Amino acid sequence: MAGFRGFGFKSPEDVITEVQAGFQNALQSGNPNAMRAAIAQQTAFALGGSPALSQARRRQSVLQDASKEAGGAAGGLDNEIEFLEKAFQKARDEGLTDIASQAAGRLTQLRQEQAEQARLQAKAQREQEEADRKAQTSQIQLVESLSTEELQEIAASDPDEDLRRLAEGQIEEREKEEQKASDALSRAQDERTKLRMQLAELPQGSAEAQRIRKELEERNKQIKNSLIKVGRTEADAAVEGIDLSTRTEGDVQAKIVAAQESLAAFNNIMENFDDRFLRIPTQFQTAAYSTIERAGFNIPEDQRQQITEIVTFKQDVMDQLNRALAEISGAAIGEAEERRLMAGMPNMKMGPTEFKAAALTTQRRLQSAISRNVATLERGITDDASAPAQPSAQPTTSGLTEEELALTAEFL
Repeated sequence: MAGFRGFGFKSPEDVITEVQAGFQNALQSGNPNAMRAAIAQQTAFALGGSPALSQARRRQSVLQDASKEAGGAAGGLDNEIEFLEKAFQKARDEGLTDIASQAAGRLTQLRQEQAEQARLQAKAQREQEEADRKAQTSQIQLVESLSTEELQEIAASDPDEDLRRLAEGQIEEREKEEQKASDALSRAQDERTKLRMQLAELPQGSAEAQRIRKELEERNKQIKNSLIKVGRTEADAAVEGIDLSTRTEGDVQAKIVAAQESLAAFNNIMENFDDRFLRIPTQFQTAAYSTIERAGFNIPEDQRQQITEIVTFKQDVMDQLNRALAEISGAAIGEAEERRLMAGMPNMKMGPTEFKAAALTTQRRLQSAISRNVATLERGITDDASAPAQPSAQPTTSGLTEEELALTAEFL
C-alpha cells in the first residue's frame, strides 16, 4: 500500500494496478464466470472509472492540498503538525474518516513530542540562566570584596569584558556612596552648628532646650556614621567634635536632661506650695481627721480635700529628694556628704520659711549642675571630663556658696 507523508491508503495507481491484475488473473483462470466479471469491471473502469479509483483520488487530493497549504514538506515538527491539522480538517470535511483518523492519531503523538521538547528546552534554559546567575553572583561578590585600587586595576586591564563592567559599576557605586555620605556629613555639621546657636539663646531648663539637645544628639550620631562611611579616623572625629571614648556626649546630655527634669519638678512643687501644709495646727488637724476617717466615720469634704493635698505634696517632696541629691552631687558620695546635702534640702519637718529657703537652695544647686554639664559640652569631653568642675565660689560652713546664701537671704 502506497502512502503520502506517512499516510497509509490506496493511491489511484494502486487501484489501477489492482484492477488490471484482477483482469489478468481472471483471464488466466479459465473460469467463464470470473472472466465475464473481469471483462465487465474492466469495461466499466474504462468508461467511467470506479468508486475505488474515485476514493483514492479524493484521498490523494486532500493530502496534497493540505501539504501545499502547510508550505510543503519543509521538515520540522511544527511543519508536520500544521500539515496534519489541515489534513484532518479537509478529510473530515470530505468524509474521509480513515484519513481523518490517521491525522488525529499522528497529531496527538506529535503534540506530545512537541510538549516534551518545550519542557526540555525550558528546563535547559532555566539551568543555563541559573548557571549564569551563579556565575554573575560569584563575580559580584568578588568585585564587592576588592579594594577600590584593585577594582581600578581590573577596570583598566582585565580581558573579561563582563568583569570590567562590574568593576566599573562598583567603583561608580562607591563614589556615589562616598559623595552621599560626604554631603550628609556637611549637612549634619551645618545643622549641628545652627542647633548649638539656638541652644545658647534658650533657658537651660526650658522644654525647647531639651528638644534641641535631643536633636543635637541625633546630629552627632549622623556625623559619626558619615565619618565612618567616608573613611575618616577617630582623630578626624575628634576634630569634628565627636567623642568616641567611653564617656560620650550623649551621657553628658542625659545628665543635663535629668537635672532639668528634677529642677522642673521642684519648680512645680513650689508653685503648688501652701504655707498651711507645714503649720502644726494644720498637720494636727489633718492627722485627727485622718484617724476619724480610719475609724469609719465620715469627715467633711473640705477636710478630705486638705488631706489629699498635704499627702500629695509630701509624696512629691520625698520623691524628689534622692533624685535631686544624685543630680547635685554628680557622682557617688559618702554618708557624711549625703547627710550634709540632705540637711540642706526641704522636708516636711521644716516650717514654711525654712522650707522655702531649702527649696531655693536646691533649685540653685540643680541649676549649677546643669551649668556644669553644659560647660563640659561646650569645651569638649576629655579623659578627665568626669572630674567635677571647680566651684565658682568657696563653700561656707553651712554647705552653701556665698552666692546661694545671698540669694536665700534675698528670698527670705
